[in-house]
Amino acid sequence: MRKKTMPLVLLICSLLLLIAGCNMIKDANGKAVKHRSEKEEVRPDISGLTCFQCHSFEKYKKVFPHDNHRAMGLHCTQCHIIEGHKMARLNPETCKNCHNLDILEMNRSAMPVKFNHASHMSMFDCNNCHTKLFPMKVNAKAIPMDAINQGRFCGHCHNGTMAFASTDCQRCHEM
Repeated sequence: MRKKTMPLVLLICSLLLLIAGCNMIKDANGKAVKHRSEKEEVRPDISGLTCFQCHSFEKYKKVFPHDNHRAMGLHCTQCHIIEGHKMARLNPETCKNCHNLDILEMNRSAMPVKFNHASHMSMFDCNNCHTKLFPMKVNAKAIPMDAINQGRFCGHCHNGTMAFASTDCQRCHEM
């Protein structure tokens, strides 16, 4: 009788191990393989769509002139680094193709300014200053010294603590 029950016990143990092991099947990356009974998320193919076909850009219209760039046939990914649905970052290397990002000369006032944009870009991301402190617009409004001395525009950082004080005139203006 013992000889007859041993194969049966082995068969039952093997079946139990096989059933238990079904939930342990993993792919080459070590992730559990889904069974057909599990609900799978079906995503539509969106690779051919532009960002704005799903995402409205109304809230960014006042902040950045997207229309100028779109009119030239530029796609979002030509200016922005996009990683899934994370907040898009600007790609300064792309901006340099059309815009001078080294030394900016602003001479619309009695005291012209040479702004070293390149040195700021080595320390900060574009979004640190644009669009919070400085709107990115052609012929943006003037930046008055009294506003800077009140902590706006350049004065946000140039307060004598974070960076040299805005009252150190010759650092920005030729005297």
